[in-house]
Amino acid sequence: MEKARTAVLLAVVFLLAGTAWAGVIAPGLESQMQSLSGDDEVKVLVVLRDQADIDTMNRELHDSRASRQHRHQAVLRALQEAAHRSQEGLTDHLSARQRDGGIRGYTSHWLVNAVVVVGTVDAIRELAQLDDVEVIEPDLRVELIEPIHSEKVTPPGGHRGIGTCPGVEAIKAPYVWRELGIDGTGVVVGIMDSGVDGSHPALAARWRGLFAAPSECWLDNSGQGTPDFPVDNDSHGTHVMGTLTGLAPDDTIGVAPGALWIAANTINQDVSSEFDNDVIASLEWFADPDGDPLTTDDVPCVVQNSWGVFEGLGYPDCFSYWWTAIDNCEAAGVVLTWSAGNEGPAPASLRSPADRADSPYNTFSVGSTQHYEPYEISDFSSRGRSVCGGPYVTKPEVCAPGSDIYSALPGGGYGNMSGTSMAGPHVAGVVALMCAANPTLDVETIKQVLMDTALDRGDPGDDNTYGHGFIDAYWAVGAVMSGLGTVDGTVTDAGRAPPLEGVWVGVVDRPVNRVTDADGHFQFMLPVGTWTLTFDRFGYGAETLVVDVIEDETVDGSVAMTALPTAVLSGLVYDYEGGLVVGATVQVLDTPLDPVYSNGSGFYSVELPVSATYEVEASAAGYGADQDTVDFQGNMTLDFTLPPATGIGDELPRAVVFFGAVPNPFNPMTSLHFDLPRDSDVELKIYDVAGHLVRSLVSGSRPAGANNVRWNGTDNAGHAVASGTYFARLDVDGQMEIKSLTLVR
Repeated sequence: MEKARTAVLLAVVFLLAGTAWAGVIAPGLESQMQSLSGDDEVKVLVVLRDQADIDTMNRELHDSRASRQHRHQAVLRALQEAAHRSQEGLTDHLSARQRDGGIRGYTSHWLVNAVVVVGTVDAIRELAQLDDVEVIEPDLRVELIEPIHSEKVTPPGGHRGIGTCPGVEAIKAPYVWRELGIDGTGVVVGIMDSGVDGSHPALAARWRGLFAAPSECWLDNSGQGTPDFPVDNDSHGTHVMGTLTGLAPDDTIGVAPGALWIAANTINQDVSSEFDNDVIASLEWFADPDGDPLTTDDVPCVVQNSWGVFEGLGYPDCFSYWWTAIDNCEAAGVVLTWSAGNEGPAPASLRSPADRADSPYNTFSVGSTQHYEPYEISDFSSRGRSVCGGPYVTKPEVCAPGSDIYSALPGGGYGNMSGTSMAGPHVAGVVALMCAANPTLDVETIKQVLMDTALDRGDPGDDNTYGHGFIDAYWAVGAVMSGLGTVDGTVTDAGRAPPLEGVWVGVVDRPVNRVTDADGHFQFMLPVGTWTLTFDRFGYGAETLVVDVIEDETVDGSVAMTALPTAVLSGLVYDYEGGLVVGATVQVLDTPLDPVYSNGSGFYSVELPVSATYEVEASAAGYGADQDTVDFQGNMTLDFTLPPATGIGDELPRAVVFFGAVPNPFNPMTSLHFDLPRDSDVELKIYDVAGHLVRSLVSGSRPAGANNVRWNGTDNAGHAVASGTYFARLDVDGQMEIKSLTLVR
């Protein structure tokens, strides 16, 4: 039966060339070649027209819940057969031209049906005329995503005894080890980086080469070490592997300390085979380290990538056959995680291929945060959107600790590094724990669960700073220990029936949440069982829905929400001397409503949904701000009196001063005081001790001088929060301060 199913799949996976036509030269390569003479040499990737249709096969394997072994065997067989049957004509031509000097060398690949060629410009143009050639692209050159800074904190052989690292604690990996009994044992992990110090005490005991042939556990692409034992002539790869799986008697630095590891020193070496491409060769090796499609114990569950494409040669940013090699490696069963890049905080600053956006899953990019509460995004972490366009341009996918991460360094020591390269292995380690918990998972399911269980940060829902949120190992692993199903629904207006965009959809007792799109649609995966969904949107009554999630099935989570009745809040804005203020800004905080402005008579009015509590603020240039809390049940009048714009004494402060909360501790209300040296854009937010956003108090322009903002101990939905410690974070023009405050019920 297994052979018959494989035969059916193979029958549909090949895209056969129909009408014969010549290939093309990619624009970036053409531009490069036009600046050269016909006798000058270039290194290129010649892609053949006959490519295995792995996208179709991958979907069929996913839908049929194929085993990892069956998936691995079927995908590799399809890829290798496509290369075998279609490369002979091209390689015969290359051999002939090699004898007359036009071609100096070449290497065939199968992960993407292509051949790396070094030859003269004239000879390369001849190749483009062959009927079986699809396209000729420039050779892929990659560069390491270098850390922002590093600090060696112990000498070789030294012992700091840090115990469990803060970043590992932050993502709750120890809960997985202790409460779920899963530490990555039985799983193989890998990195494509600068190498690994195989003798490091935190890594030496779990190099897979101690138990298997070294050739299937260490790929010495650079030729700078030995083919039989891993080395790292940089330090980057050792640090990354330490965060992924490091374990020493006094230092648990890894997320999956029970996993075995393999590695390739592909990045920043520049001394590999002249006629090969390190990245494709490495991806082929990771897809099948022992060269036997029938075995899977050698295949890594996950490979962390901390590199980007060197685009100075005009290399295509958003699509090429190099990315087909990436996709095919994942189709064979290997999860690839990618560091987003260290070019933040500018928007659209992700490295390629981390900026790919042609599906919800590729490539799965990771941003960096601090390793302490409230897990603020690192300034250097690259942001989205992707420049590639399409429906999936929001990037990165998730974030994890990447600032000041303590891990292994070559020579037996330890040190701190910062970068998205330090965040990526935290996520890769969680993937390893998930694979250990459920070896039947495929790549897309793993990525979906990682996004679904991430703790939302920043703007509600998926955003271009945090992605889906901060990774949570405990929730991710717990979700895959039982069967999974899908909740899919549409939220509409009960009165008029149009779809509602921007509805916050949550799950009681789970970190899962979604924000509906322009069509009112949402979708997420949940473990099998009964769950209560919650629906919140400004101007509508809150709704709940109980759903029964069934394994491998999709259940309907659609609801209709009822708009709340509205009334008018109005009044006058006075200055501190009793005069009317024209053009004052009146804003209902923590709502999507646009501000309104007082007219020539100092009058303002705003329409609001009733049966809610609002924080309303008035401000104007040259004055301080006045804020009040309104229990709004119907039409009412609220006047404001603006104080003078003074800071300390009679003068404005020279810098931002955040005094914190008074009173503190408090019940039921406190005031947060800060002084501004000039009119500024301000964000003031409250977080709980787990780093979750509780309340956004201010988001917008505030006047110079003294500012007071009251908080009544409620969250953004108007619900009273529990007693405990909270953090107030003030952001002013890029400057951030945090103060703690305590609520006592």
